[in-house]
Amino acid sequence: MSECEKIPCDQVIAKLWEYVDDEIVEDRRERVEAHLDICARCFPEYDFRRAYLRFVQRASGQCIPPGLRQRVFETILQEERKLRVPES
Repeated sequence: MSECEKIPCDQVIAKLWEYVDDEIVEDRRERVEAHLDICARCFPEYDFRRAYLRFVQRASGQCIPPGLRQRVFETILQEERKLRVPES
């Protein structure tokens, strides 16, 4: 059994953000890379995440319109209020 066959697709997908962010340990990195080199199922997911990360990095230098910033902040507050558990 080759090294790339030793790591199943679900484990590769679970580690893709760490891999894309370059925060994965070296031995796992090699196994993920070997898997991505041959796996037609996992590579598109990796390619999407890599493209998404590049988009976010480029967009992070742009100004966020104040109205959008306020709507995002208000939505976060609403969600946090829903998650709060009443004290007994």
